[in-house]
Amino acid sequence: MTDSALSARLGWLEALLALAFFVCALGYVAPFKRAARAKKH
Repeated sequence: MTDSALSARLGWLEALLALAFFVCALGYVAPFKRAARAKKH
């Protein structure tokens, strides 16, 4: 929070990339989860 300039921007970029990765991972797993749930019933 106290850094400024390039390091602060890179920190925000890293946080956004981590969030994007997490969302993509959830999107990738969702069809497999649905298939497993359908197979269970």
